Amino acid sequence: MSYSGKCLEGFGVKYETPYIRNGIYNCILGGAFDDSIKRDRVRMLLDHDDDLEFGCSQSNLILESSDYGLGFRVHLHKDDISKRVTALAESKTYLDCSIGFSFRKSDSSTRVIGHHDVLLIHRATLLEISFLAAGQVEQTSASLVDADKCEPLFESMTRLVSENKFVHLMRTLRDMK
Repeated sequence: MSYSGKCLEGFGVKYETPYIRNGIYNCILGGAFDDSIKRDRVRMLLDHDDDLEFGCSQSNLILESSDYGLGFRVHLHKDDISKRVTALAESKTYLDCSIGFSFRKSDSSTRVIGHHDVLLIHRATLLEISFLAAGQVEQTSASLVDADKCEPLFESMTRLVSENKFVHLMRTLRDMK
């Protein structure tokens, strides 16, 4: 399978950003996935659907953790799923990302913040990043770029933070309709 010349890149998660899951406030702390992304196979999915995998960290998915969040770049293939991902990204129908992960209770703690119990996740195993229409953590995003114009992902992180803020504005405007 060859590459299409396009990449999807962005943030799978913004660290230290509270979100609600199963009625509980959660917050993934910076560096929580650092060990995992070095050793584990991480998949890139469309809509958290195992049948719609279009990348993995052992082939075409690059991951980079920063103070802001977990950045990624996936080189798209010329297969049907990648073509669908490209169309969704170009139409701006899909702007968000979400992650699938697991953690042990011993790798988390609970703290009261603003009268709410918040589960702080210190260390976790990243299983997948999904490209989707709407994620739970608003400060995630993805966009298409030309593969031949990409610098190394760690050098792109500052630009991705700025683009992520713009995508957040676009998402807000879209949701107001």
